[in-house]
Amino acid sequence: MNRFERTAAAVTAITQLETVEEIRDVIEAIKRQQTYLSRQNCQRVIKGSVVSFTDRSGRKIVGTVTKVNRKTVEVRGGASNGMFNSVYKVPASMLTVEEYAPGAEAVGV
Repeated sequence: MNRFERTAAAVTAITQLETVEEIRDVIEAIKRQQTYLSRQNCQRVIKGSVVSFTDRSGRKIVGTVTKVNRKTVEVRGGASNGMFNSVYKVPASMLTVEEYAPGAEAVGV
């Protein structure tokens, strides 16, 4: 089952809920799963890893991890308004570990 099919099945199941209590239970399950995935991602990311994420304007930013906190990761790199080496504080769940490419730390893709 691919991502779209899983998402469609989950949305269909959610639309069949009939009470507020059922919806609250689903929301709590989603929050727990999000926390679990974020922690799993935090364990995979180490200082010096090359990672990417999508910023608020929809651009893909590639950078190097400079610090790993409990829930967030500091990433240096990317080109923001023409300035290189910007520091971003990103939730670990938003990061994708990239294959190492020389010079990728400072390039917005």
